[in-house]
Amino acid sequence: MPSITKHRIGPYIYLYESTSFWDAQSKYPDNKKKSIGRMDPDTGTEYFKQEYIDRLSQEGKQTDGMKVWHDQRGERSRASMSGIDGQALAQEILSTVKNFGLAYFLRSVAEKTGVINILSGTIPQCWQKIVVLACFLVAEDKPVEYCSDWMDENDCPDVGSMASQRVSELLNSFGCNERIRFFKQWYQHVRENEFVALDITSLSSYSENMGMLGWGHNRDGEKLPQLNICMLFGEKTVRPIFQTLYNGSLTDVTTLETTLSEFEVITGTRDIMLIMDKGFSSAKNINQMLGDVSQTPFKFLIPAPFTTNFAKDLVKNEHATIDTVDNVIFTHDASMPVRGVYRPCIWNKNIHLHAHIYFDPQRALAERNDVFSYIATLKSMALKDYKNPAYQKEFQ
Repeated sequence: MPSITKHRIGPYIYLYESTSFWDAQSKYPDNKKKSIGRMDPDTGTEYFKQEYIDRLSQEGKQTDGMKVWHDQRGERSRASMSGIDGQALAQEILSTVKNFGLAYFLRSVAEKTGVINILSGTIPQCWQKIVVLACFLVAEDKPVEYCSDWMDENDCPDVGSMASQRVSELLNSFGCNERIRFFKQWYQHVRENEFVALDITSLSSYSENMGMLGWGHNRDGEKLPQLNICMLFGEKTVRPIFQTLYNGSLTDVTTLETTLSEFEVITGTRDIMLIMDKGFSSAKNINQMLGDVSQTPFKFLIPAPFTTNFAKDLVKNEHATIDTVDNVIFTHDASMPVRGVYRPCIWNKNIHLHAHIYFDPQRALAERNDVFSYIATLKSMALKDYKNPAYQKEFQ
């Protein structure tokens, strides 16, 4: 069934009749649109072409009260040929020009990466609107309420209104099942033999209607509740693989088990190599990644914090012998190599892990100088007044 859509082009708002259909050649839904009138941007009054009104009348539809639009652009064009109102004609012509390159480029990227093909198959009812919204967010990095304005200036598929309310309706039109279908097919499409980085970021909000908001460690120092977003992405392709949301009160350590469980259920595999920061390091998380005897362990690379005896013992064993020429490892700065050794080790008495211990002499020297400077300052203060109550703990 045809629908009427509105498109702002420069200072004008034009009315189009849009008819959706299935394109058998491209295998995608498409639409045809035809200009039928214009809206007065100041009063909101709609004017329609006479031929459109006549067609509706022939189809037996109500046309009473429909105002006729007299399209004078052709007349202006003829008038401009004789030197009359040429500037007004030029302004109106320019007002109908849309940017083409950016929207075409972003859609081409979406097609090349396979996003469009998978979206159209997993969320068929609104995939075109999702693509348009994604292109806007990539191009502008602005709130979604400005999507409609961006569409007026750029050549986009005719998906109807993308005003703020329509975007809200779009985001509520699909849920968990559609997301699972998408991620399952997306992972099968992008999976490669590469490292998968896993990290969590948080978003703060003033909203009082989001159940996932919670008070937790706010990385930006904002005094607001937040939600946590956990994402996996390939380090070689730098493409997202999986993403999920958590209550903002949950810590990085707590969310890892749930994320890996969801990922395994959706993709049907544990065959990835995870790279994480030390915020995820805990005995519980390492045991979760190793799994039980019936499971294939996740491969992972994670820093061990010096709050654990496991890390302290590894460093203690290498302290006296690591700083030798045989252990030199060159970094991106050839003038500042580090020292490093590999050692097999045992976890929980029966699991073999690989430990990599590093020593940075430049950092060691800087930290040693900081400690010496601090102690020398305290010594000088103690010699002057060793009974000063404000520094008794430091003196000791």
